[in-house]
Amino acid sequence: MSRGALVLCALLLVPVSAGWCKDIVSMPEVDMMGPGELETAYIYWDLEDIVLPNGAVVRDYAHVYEFFLGITDRLELDVIHINLQGSVSTPFGDPLSDKTEINAYFKLLDETPTSPAITVGATNITSNDWLPSTDRTGVDGDYRVSPFVTMAKTLRAPKGGPPDWNNPAIRLQVGFGGNFHEDKPFGILQFAFTPNVVAGVQNYQGKLGWLVGWTQKPWGIHVGGLSSDNWIHVYYDWNLRSLF
Repeated sequence: MSRGALVLCALLLVPVSAGWCKDIVSMPEVDMMGPGELETAYIYWDLEDIVLPNGAVVRDYAHVYEFFLGITDRLELDVIHINLQGSVSTPFGDPLSDKTEINAYFKLLDETPTSPAITVGATNITSNDWLPSTDRTGVDGDYRVSPFVTMAKTLRAPKGGPPDWNNPAIRLQVGFGGNFHEDKPFGILQFAFTPNVVAGVQNYQGKLGWLVGWTQKPWGIHVGGLSSDNWIHVYYDWNLRSLF
């Protein structure tokens, strides 16, 4: 799912602060919140038709609410809540019930100038009724715990200072996930054209996506698409330790 945290890149001898663009809903990524940090986010998600296992066809849009909490510098827990909206055609009750999943991320390795960052974890760790997937097993959605591994490496660091249009930062994240992630590789190529202007192209569940955004700690806004879906995303980062 999405992060708005600024990622500190340990690049050679010059640390470069780069705010990277967001991922698509449900795609795991390497970046995590720091201990005591909370990101709250809202996504308006314009959906293509979803055909549920019971034959229902759901159209229109969804409200997505995201919460990413850093427990330690290695462990993060997420809660994602989706409120489906729009028209539906089904003889089997109401498939437009809200969907909630809890995810766990564990950072195995930090990025260095010679090696990638690596994060492992699982989405839907409590086996809730979640969105459908190609080989879903539930009546209305996918109940399965879905493991993943993902890694990230900066391909190009800005020379001599922060990124700019003639001197961008480029980073690649790639991973593989099972069950809801459809046993397929996924990834995103991220660009920071300035400390504020970011973009990316990605692939998740075999679908191509794009996104552009503005990030200004502690908030940001991104727009993008995945296949025929389109979305707009806003977020705000909180340091809970400073509140007490």
